[in-house]
Amino acid sequence: MRGRSKTPASNSADPSKTAFVIDERMRVPWWWYPSAALIGAVLAGQFRLALYSLPEWLPFAILIPLAMLLAWRAGASRLQVGRGELRVRDAHIPLDVVGEVVELDARTVRLLAGRRGDPAAFVMLAPWIGPGLQVMNEDPDDPAPYWLFSTRHPHEVATALRATSS
Repeated sequence: MRGRSKTPASNSADPSKTAFVIDERMRVPWWWYPSAALIGAVLAGQFRLALYSLPEWLPFAILIPLAMLLAWRAGASRLQVGRGELRVRDAHIPLDVVGEVVELDARTVRLLAGRRGDPAAFVMLAPWIGPGLQVMNEDPDDPAPYWLFSTRHPHEVATALRATSS
């Protein structure tokens, strides 16, 4: 599947502690890159019109790559399950405190991220990815009652979380 790679498990006795069962990149759609380049070109044109003292090429040489870099950076986050924890971007939670896992469609994810959700919840949504998961947090010291995050493969991630947390 595109946007998803599995890291092979090592020869250890417990592969869930040494390898990622799920390693999903939250890449942006391909059309974001030409769109970012176009936005960068329009902004560069505006700078060029406003600042006659600049060389013609300078705003284009800076703003088009910068816009594309921002598009790439938006899709650089990862979702990983394995090595005894769930990782979403830079946050992580041990699998032994993961409770119920609920697969959500795009509409329900939006509802839980809005008024119907808990303001103390950990939320990491990628707007270009519709479905997601709600993972209940059973850690009494953590103020977040649940994690809400986007994934392109909610069933596979939920299955992996259920298998590795029990």
